[in-house]
Amino acid sequence: MNRMEIDSTTTSPQVALLAEGKVIFSGKSMMENAIEFYDRIHEWVDGYINEGNEQIELEFDFVYFNSTSAKQILKMLMTLDDSSLKCKVNWKHPEDHDILKFRGAELESMLNMEFNYVPY
Repeated sequence: MNRMEIDSTTTSPQVALLAEGKVIFSGKSMMENAIEFYDRIHEWVDGYINEGNEQIELEFDFVYFNSTSAKQILKMLMTLDDSSLKCKVNWKHPEDHDILKFRGAELESMLNMEFNYVPY
């Protein structure tokens, strides 16, 4: 897959989808229409899976994400979970921000993949 980058806005995260199999999310994800925003990310992930790659690494460094964004993030993670890819998930969070860590654990509990929690 080709590299794709999405710049952040006041309501959407910065996203980097790298050809070597790394996906990075950072910032806020609180847009009204999360489906529209995340559609191109789902398409990229589907293409990456269909290319026959063996592994992917995801890095999440959100400062906030709303419930509609969480649904789209979970949809992407479930697609990866159902694939044959080996997935590595790094969930970054401020050391003193239990809510963001909990939100990652909430997603992890719905999947068959382990998250690596990275406090900063």
